[in-house]
Amino acid sequence: MQIETKEQRHQVVAPGPRDLSPTPPRAPNVPAAVPPERASGHQQDGFEEASPGDPYGLGRPQAAAAPAAASQPLAATHRDIETNVMALGGSVGEGGTNDPADVRRVQRRLSEIGLLPAGQVSGTYDDATREAISRFQRERGTDDIAQIQQDSRDPAFPTQRGGEHLTPERIAPHDATHQALANAWPRTVNGRLMTEEQAYNYLANAIQQDPGIASFDRDRVHVVGVRGYQGGGPHQNPGVRHSNNQYNDELFVLSRNPDGSPRVRSFVATTDPGAAGNVTDATRDQIPILEAHQRIPYRHGLGAVRFDTRGSGPTGRLRVDRGGHSVERDAPGIAIHSGNETADGRVFADSQGCQVVHGSWYPAFHQEIGRGLQAQRQRVAAGGRELGHAPGEFQYEILDGRQLPAPAGPPRRRPADACVSPRPGVYVSRASN
Repeated sequence: MQIETKEQRHQVVAPGPRDLSPTPPRAPNVPAAVPPERASGHQQDGFEEASPGDPYGLGRPQAAAAPAAASQPLAATHRDIETNVMALGGSVGEGGTNDPADVRRVQRRLSEIGLLPAGQVSGTYDDATREAISRFQRERGTDDIAQIQQDSRDPAFPTQRGGEHLTPERIAPHDATHQALANAWPRTVNGRLMTEEQAYNYLANAIQQDPGIASFDRDRVHVVGVRGYQGGGPHQNPGVRHSNNQYNDELFVLSRNPDGSPRVRSFVATTDPGAAGNVTDATRDQIPILEAHQRIPYRHGLGAVRFDTRGSGPTGRLRVDRGGHSVERDAPGIAIHSGNETADGRVFADSQGCQVVHGSWYPAFHQEIGRGLQAQRQRVAAGGRELGHAPGEFQYEILDGRQLPAPAGPPRRRPADACVSPRPGVYVSRASN
């Protein structure tokens, strides 16, 4: 596997504006006003201080792409991935803004899970799309939507309530329907449509093949941060892959249900700096950036806001990149916590080396890890393997999205005339029904 050099990593093109209305000028370090529908959390304080045989048959690592020249014209936005339904810029559905790019992303997801014919992925909001959204809310996504709402209503998260909201026949950015649709199966993982079990195996294989990690324990709970990747694939735009102040990465939680079956959930996050939305390329080199290709043990404690040394956090030592130099340091201080979002979609959280989960997604993220750890304890109590680690400990692996293994075989697409059978990822021709 080819690992990018520090010089390559810092050849970053400054991101341009998102296709949202510009916000009024504001004083440094003062966030733009956050409207109610984007009030996704609260500001956090900073924390400076595979197997060689490819057992799952999912392909060998692919070389990293060469960095693009800084002069390349870019539309630097994390909405550059066609499959990235996580990056909605506005609402889709009855009374929504219905931007064609957002509509197309929603239609593509609805098509992948069998609620909309593939031929109707047009970018135009119509009756078929309205009915597909309604069916998802009433049928396919009911349990997940209810779980996300329940997680968001937990008193431990008083200011992180975006996932509580639900509007019939509409998907708003970061609401319960949005999060549930992003996590419905099957879905695209690194360019290939996969079932939940396939995705678990693929990510486990990617971790095993990573030269800095090289192992994966299926009895443990894993959080996998993938830098420069979101909603189905790595960012196509080099100005986004390591950009500051954007929720343009994805954190996966890999666990097993009490019966041993695999479980995979994803969350909108950033693994790059986002200090109150004001990190610049100049100040970025002064901030410790958690390096990819490493594993760090964390503890899931009682704190509802972050994973850190105050009851929950990393232990041991880890590697950070400071100004292009790899530095090994003690782990305490590099937290996983929630963050707010400014009106123009930027990260508003003092994230100096920390990993930041979007505030509306954070309650479900925190609870998902807790559910995985509870299932792990249940399996041990039923005679499963003793793991020998501290209670509440999980493993955090950070990967580079451009260096993920290529899934074997061509992308798996749903036939245009197919509907989904009761078994996830299995398609049945409508003509045979």
